[in-house]
Amino acid sequence: MTIRDRAYFGGVAALCCALAVAPLGAQEAPTRAAVPDIPKAVSTVLDPGVITTRQAITPAGIQTVFERRVYGIAFGASSDMVYVLAGASKAGFVYKLNWSANRTLEAVRVNVTPGMQAIAFDRAADAPVIAGVAQTKVGSETRQVVQLLKVSMGAAGTQATDFGRNEVGGVALVDGGARALVALTFINELAIVDRVTGAAKTIRTGIAPFGVAVNAANTVAYVSNWGGRFPRKSDRTAPTGNDLNADHVVVDARGIAASGTVARVDLKTNEVTHVI
Repeated sequence: MTIRDRAYFGGVAALCCALAVAPLGAQEAPTRAAVPDIPKAVSTVLDPGVITTRQAITPAGIQTVFERRVYGIAFGASSDMVYVLAGASKAGFVYKLNWSANRTLEAVRVNVTPGMQAIAFDRAADAPVIAGVAQTKVGSETRQVVQLLKVSMGAAGTQATDFGRNEVGGVALVDGGARALVALTFINELAIVDRVTGAAKTIRTGIAPFGVAVNAANTVAYVSNWGGRFPRKSDRTAPTGNDLNADHVVVDARGIAASGTVARVDLKTNEVTHVI
């Protein structure tokens, strides 16, 4: 799929992330020196809104409103700390919010386009880890490559790069944060990234992997696939876009995608054992 083909998947996740940070009160000024190119997070009481399905929503509490789209959130070392990944094309922002004190503690710019739900908290390092897409030049060609970054001490450092392309989804950490699992939405794979060496292995999951969750023992990962399973020869399918190389997904008689799937990944063998 192309980025344009998959654009319609993004809105719902962004909306859910925005609502998830709702119970924050009036924001105080950042404790660090203000950076001119970082949009502020502002708390306000919003009127009920209407989403694209014409349903009205009335979020509880006071909303924290960001000038850019909210891509994901993660709790910090305590339930008081919330990290918010926001941004737009070619630039992202990571905000550290104190939930109980209603304060923006820090805001850091990252030079990637953030992935949807592409943020996780590393308890060992006491820092968030994010994934996004950066533009890089290979000879005369400009490519969009997936990067993994750690945000700490007011700056972002790249830990792995060029292990996927064009679009990225959720992030989860395993083995005490030593490895990161990253949904590579565009190429239908899950990356297992060594955060020390930057090396990555990939596993075919399903079409358009999006969310990643790990069991308590760090032995199994579950990956949600927007586009469902890979089609078989006997399946009715339809392309996901006008591109000649666009993925084909299983559809019903109406031409609507039949279902999404969840892939169960054994993290010891690095194989998909079940598709749900």
